[in-house]
Amino acid sequence: MPRKGKGIRVQYDHMSMDKAVTAVKAHDLSIRQAAITFGVPKSTLGDRLSGRVEEGSSPGKRPFFPLEVENEVAEKIKIAGRMGFGITRSQLCLKMARLVTAMKLKSPFRNGVPGNDWLEGFSKRHPDVSLRSPTPLNNVRARMLNLEVTRKYFHSLNQTLISLNLHQKPKAIWNIDETNVSLTHKPSKVLAELGQRNVPGGVGNCRDGVTVLACINAAGEDIPPLVIVKGLTEKALRAYNVSESPNGTKFTYQKKAWMEDVLGVQWFENHFLKHCGPERPQLIILDSHSSHETLGLIEAARQNNINLFALPPHTTQYLNPLDKTVFGPFQREYNRQCTDFMSLSPNNMVTKWEWPRLFKNAYIKTVNKDNITKGFEVCGIHPFNAERIAQSAFAPSFPFDNMSAIPATSVDGLQPSAHPTASERGSHPSAPSVPSETISHPSAPSVPSETISHPSAPSVPSETISHLSAPPATFVVIPVSDDHLSVSQAPPEAISHLSLPSQPISSLSAPLAPSALTSPLSAPLALTSPLSAPSTPSGDGLSQSPSTICNMFEGSVVATAGQDGIVDIEDASALLQLITTGQLSVFETPAADPVSVSSVLPSWNTEIENIFKLPASAANAASKPANKKKITSHRLLTADEIYLNKRAEKEAKDRQEQAKEDRKLQREKRRAEVKELKESKKLKVKKA
Repeated sequence: MPRKGKGIRVQYDHMSMDKAVTAVKAHDLSIRQAAITFGVPKSTLGDRLSGRVEEGSSPGKRPFFPLEVENEVAEKIKIAGRMGFGITRSQLCLKMARLVTAMKLKSPFRNGVPGNDWLEGFSKRHPDVSLRSPTPLNNVRARMLNLEVTRKYFHSLNQTLISLNLHQKPKAIWNIDETNVSLTHKPSKVLAELGQRNVPGGVGNCRDGVTVLACINAAGEDIPPLVIVKGLTEKALRAYNVSESPNGTKFTYQKKAWMEDVLGVQWFENHFLKHCGPERPQLIILDSHSSHETLGLIEAARQNNINLFALPPHTTQYLNPLDKTVFGPFQREYNRQCTDFMSLSPNNMVTKWEWPRLFKNAYIKTVNKDNITKGFEVCGIHPFNAERIAQSAFAPSFPFDNMSAIPATSVDGLQPSAHPTASERGSHPSAPSVPSETISHPSAPSVPSETISHPSAPSVPSETISHLSAPPATFVVIPVSDDHLSVSQAPPEAISHLSLPSQPISSLSAPLAPSALTSPLSAPLALTSPLSAPSTPSGDGLSQSPSTICNMFEGSVVATAGQDGIVDIEDASALLQLITTGQLSVFETPAADPVSVSSVLPSWNTEIENIFKLPASAANAASKPANKKKITSHRLLTADEIYLNKRAEKEAKDRQEQAKEDRKLQREKRRAEVKELKESKKLKVKKA
């Protein structure tokens, strides 16, 4: 259960805090006076000025995972969602638990798995990631709508429009498609009591469905629809009050209320040609349904100079204008009309007799010029635009086509191939060592080794301190507690890869208080000094032996780094003196997180890539039995080649049917002959 705070934090205006910080830095007011003047807590103001709390930081305990890691995880979540492999809340928690285990960190979560507290915090820190209900998308649609298929489709469509000279003739560009309208509607949302478990919504008793074939053109006009009801004879139409349907609507019947070959030809010859106008040529864009690719329909279209262009299969959700902007609003309006009708009286029901009137109200409101022209526009048909389909529409096809096409991201842009594992780092559990290739700051240029040491540092005779002739050493220091810092010494070859601000903290105008050195720092520090004791690099290139930071004039020890990686500040005032006089340079590095300086450790990237990678296609996909049904692409159905192929297929099918009929007649003839022979034998036996 999420924890409830006391609600007493941040009881001040952030603008007031900024004004108070500015006033103190300008030496206009003291910390106490600024706190009173601007109404902000004195301790919070002091933390801001000392650098203990950074600007923009939120109150409370810092998240367990570094912000860079969470940002990377958020990007992986968004990429997976776009590609149809969305991550649920429970899956995210399990993946983050695996990440903790892979990084060999001590888990602060119960049972090692983040819970609702972490999920709520993650959601607040990343408001661009939210819980969504995915739209159902079957695999064949995800696979077929890809860049290559769409590119070839638009190329062919453009060539067809050019050859027919239809780019500037929207009235001659048509689109047809069918949709199913159920007599059992889906009730619209209603207002009800908060917390009520079930809110009933009345529907009709008839479960039949009706197929509606709509036809629209790019100019925003439509042809009266074709309605196909369930039935075997014309008697089925008597149950519908057809006089209440939209003007010019044609009703017909089929045993399952489906569109079939014969109905498609009848609709074209008796209905479409009547309303499409005399202008020729014209173009009809339709899907690859079997009823649209019959030889009878193609022959009738060719005879009337009407061209049929089939869309790529399983891509109509983005390429078909009716599916894109017309049928969706129509279905919602139809459900609303039925809901309103049912709410008028308990005796009202959506029946076959009432259906035409409800259908008419919804059809007139939604199949209008605005929705129609918008459909042709967003599908890139008119005005023609081959780049109109959003790139995000192709994301679900990437896992099926080419996994390498998926853009890979990494923390701070570091390459996964260079990531060391936790075991390779061999560092202190609370302060991991930093390999040479990972000491970087994205916003600062690299600083060569010869420019790291402060130029004003005077030379020291070797007889004063015997070990001062050692080369300069750079320490990466991480705050651990109030009086301890975790330190790792980078080898000389790592210095050239060290990217630091151009101006050290010691040269800034604002003085450093001694308390800043003995209190937890707001960020890791890189200390550069020629005063370090010699050390022997370990196998991983980092110093593991004790190191010291000394006062070059007095020879006293200011801080000591033990083998456990902890720096003991023995003389804070002397350390401050070294910094302020330029004998020891202190550079800020990116802010540290509670886990470690993982914001600069790229090893997170490897584990995140492994845990959040998308599933690959099955290895035995090629061994699956081939589908006997041939999947075709977009094509001009009225082209000579396709027409001849359809005609050859029809002739071959007719020959097969004729051969089948001949075999049937031969079997019947043989049966008759056998029967006649048996009867003649019986007569002979009787006579005998």
